[in-house]
Amino acid sequence: MNRPYSRSENTGLISVIHKTLKKGAPNIIKFSATKRHKTMTNILICGFGSIGQKHAKNLTDMGASLRIWRHRQDQKEAIIDAGYEFEPSLENGLDWADAAIIATATDQHIAPATLAAQKNVPYYMEKPVSLNTNGLQELEQNSRNLPIEIGCQLRHHPSLVALKHQLTHHEYGKVLSFQAWVGQRLDEWRPGSDYRKCYSADTTRGGGALFDLVHEIDLMTWLVGPMDSVYADLRHNSDLDMNAEDLANIILSADNKAAGTVQLDMLSPAYRRGLQIICEKCVYTFDMKEGILWRKIGSDDVQCIAKPDKNFQPADMLKNAVEYFINRVKDPTIAPRCGLEDGIHDLHILLAAKQSNSNKTQEKIRKTL
Repeated sequence: MNRPYSRSENTGLISVIHKTLKKGAPNIIKFSATKRHKTMTNILICGFGSIGQKHAKNLTDMGASLRIWRHRQDQKEAIIDAGYEFEPSLENGLDWADAAIIATATDQHIAPATLAAQKNVPYYMEKPVSLNTNGLQELEQNSRNLPIEIGCQLRHHPSLVALKHQLTHHEYGKVLSFQAWVGQRLDEWRPGSDYRKCYSADTTRGGGALFDLVHEIDLMTWLVGPMDSVYADLRHNSDLDMNAEDLANIILSADNKAAGTVQLDMLSPAYRRGLQIICEKCVYTFDMKEGILWRKIGSDDVQCIAKPDKNFQPADMLKNAVEYFINRVKDPTIAPRCGLEDGIHDLHILLAAKQSNSNKTQEKIRKTL
């Protein structure tokens, strides 16, 4: 899971447009937004909630031919009114498709993904993989040798790609400790919609801070390495009307002995998102809002290591992730950015965290199905 960084991972995602090489000055890498190309790939999108609609718009812009399947057949008119072709049969849709996007609610991921794999159709699955391990072994067995990507698009932020490169090459020693955090009130996530009716407010559908904000946990497994154990405290502290925790405090220990914390919340009155990686010889700090990666050596030596081009938008990460998946469908030799194995490891962390919260104990993280 903690694969060496490869040039193929970066193909078609970001381009270096400027690098300062003045003697005595920090090397600052600025990244431009992805230069996109048109494709006529046939893609079946499974699900048409907020994320499914984003995928539909992005793939239309990329030139893909789309059909939309949704478990709830009563959404046919909404899909047609939005300008897309409604597909009533999942099986027929997969027979037509070159690739599939699994964008259903988390508790409904496994069935369409398994059918896609059985039909040898590559798929991009939204995070997390599932709510439990039911059907996971069959999915994994059927998905072998297929280009699969899990929707952890923060792995496509250019500054975090630069951080991954530096950490992989141990430029400033091994990782000793880490922190990651994200927070914003749930009722501010989707303006114009009732947060109480969305899956994010319902733990039985994959909602709650732990599962819905898994990106930060995934980033730590990508940047630091596979995790060995977890201790978690999950609670509901706000006035939000939801059937799920709105705060998750997590302590993680990695296989390589690094340890750190991840805090996930749906209650913060101001949006916040970032991380810090402590190595033997420096401290890396990243704030999502500004998008800049900083490196601090000693007390006063703070350097800007990487930042996106001025045209870069956070929404580009989702576009980049899906385009990367399409590139892998066309060229299966390209290494996965976040493959099914990574997604399953993330799920095992989530399930161990839930167990830890229930038992009030540190829990080991499963390594196999």
